[in-house]
Amino acid sequence: MTVIQIPPSGIPANFDFEIPAPEGLSTLGGVRMHCVFALARPDVFALRLRIDGVEESTMDSAMGAKSITRITQFQQARNAPVQARLSINEGGSLQQGNNVTVYAWGAQTESGTGALNPDEGGSPSLMTDTIELGTVEVIPWQEWNRLTGANQGEEGS
Repeated sequence: MTVIQIPPSGIPANFDFEIPAPEGLSTLGGVRMHCVFALARPDVFALRLRIDGVEESTMDSAMGAKSITRITQFQQARNAPVQARLSINEGGSLQQGNNVTVYAWGAQTESGTGALNPDEGGSPSLMTDTIELGTVEVIPWQEWNRLTGANQGEEGS
């Protein structure tokens, strides 16, 4: 699994990946993203999804003490596979040590016309196999500066 190191704020972690259609289908209707935190789920969490270079809105689907699930539902089905970029901590701030492991799934209804929500006939969404994107390791500014040769961040952090 990929590990991306970032400082607590200001630098996003980007995961580039491909999302296939669920088995037996040729289109996608949306994406489900699940983040699991090492410590507690932050009150504010910055996550940005781009599909084929276009930013998509995400909405909260479920939250736990150490996790959050967000979804994106497309206005109309898209031919799959699609190229995706998920940015974690873009414009946000994570506590040092609150590492985040990130997973994604492509979704589509059996009819191929919607996603994430059941078809009118009651058939549930079909999901791809789990796409394990990786872990974002939140390191101290001093360590970030040592690794990158930068000189930024907060004193004593």
